[in-house]
Amino acid sequence: DGSPDLAVGAPLADTPPVATNPAGTVTLVDGLSWDVIRVLRGFDPGSRFGAAIVGVPDVDTDGKPDIAIGMPLAANSSGVAGAGRVGIYSTQASPTLVATFGGGSGEQFGWSVTRAGDLNGDGFSDTIIGAPSSDLGGIDSGAVIAISGLDGSVLFTTSGDSAGDLFGFSIAPVGDINGDARDDFAVGAPLADVSGNVFGKAKVL
Repeated sequence: DGSPDLAVGAPLADTPPVATNPAGTVTLVDGLSWDVIRVLRGFDPGSRFGAAIVGVPDVDTDGKPDIAIGMPLAANSSGVAGAGRVGIYSTQASPTLVATFGGGSGEQFGWSVTRAGDLNGDGFSDTIIGAPSSDLGGIDSGAVIAISGLDGSVLFTTSGDSAGDLFGFSIAPVGDINGDARDDFAVGAPLADVSGNVFGKAKVL
């Protein structure tokens, strides 16, 4: 209808038919009338489906934008608890278009997500995902992972500098700062040490 709409996460919402199944929901809301357009429901109790959401361009080429949804406490495809998961969903028919998973127990992959533009030049917008409890650079150093919007493959991974940084707790796009025709992004590490003090820091990558 020409007005932007909203995707609203409720990561602790119960999802029918089981009344006590707190798998989480994401509700698509009409930005003009505030009517509910559609409700997407999590499938894994306790996964925190909807803890992070970002709109992404049209992955399935149906003429409508799609959304990436984080489930930071979901098990991965091997059943590892708390590894996390991110799915890219159609806003029209609600199927999962692309799914990607965290690798380690408790790394909380999907705690934060943001759109990143076309990082690899394949014509599809890619997604940056935060896993703030990743142990890649030390215990709870955190990491951010770029995934392909085409097939969910990993494009690159960057870890926090030190244990306990929680790098990837927040992520935000900042445009093309260095003029290389690729979008850049800022990553928060709220518990990073700065000169021996836990001041936190943000990096622009």
